[in-house]
Amino acid sequence: MDQHPVPRQITTFEFKLVGFLTIKQFIYIVIFVALGAIVYGIFPVPILNIFFAIIVGSIGLAFAFLPVNDRPLDVWVKNLIKRLSSPTQYKFKKQNAPPSFLLNMTPSSPSQLTTHVDSQKKLANYLGKNSDKNISKKQSINNLFQKPISIPQKKDQSNQNTSNITNSSPSIKSSGPTK
Repeated sequence: MDQHPVPRQITTFEFKLVGFLTIKQFIYIVIFVALGAIVYGIFPVPILNIFFAIIVGSIGLAFAFLPVNDRPLDVWVKNLIKRLSSPTQYKFKKQNAPPSFLLNMTPSSPSQLTTHVDSQKKLANYLGKNSDKNISKKQSINNLFQKPISIPQKKDQSNQNTSNITNSSPSIKSSGPTK
């Protein structure tokens, strides 16, 4: 039995019907050349009719022979029209039935439900009380930064020294060289 090599491009093979043109390429050229002739006859201005006829004919040649990224131009145009006319946002629509192990679930007893609700209320109440304490702590810390604490003095010092200390803010003296 003779062995024959298998062609590598079986799926992308296109039958050449008219010379070196496939059927699709031949149809594009025939249609757009006919449209170019119609455009040539419609416009009465001699320069414009030639210009528009050449544009229509070149569009047909582009559809027939110009691949972009190894795809024909008609595929690009078809995908562009499809993309522009279809919605850009997709919504999820669940149509699956629930799993069998979730179908026959028994509801909890009423005592368990009330216990759960009561514990949730207690937790919310507890968290609410603690947040008030944290707020008051933060406020007292802010007050410390705004008003310095007065340092109590010994009773044997004069009143004049204590009033100077409480009214003035402490200053730090550097022991470095001065200029």
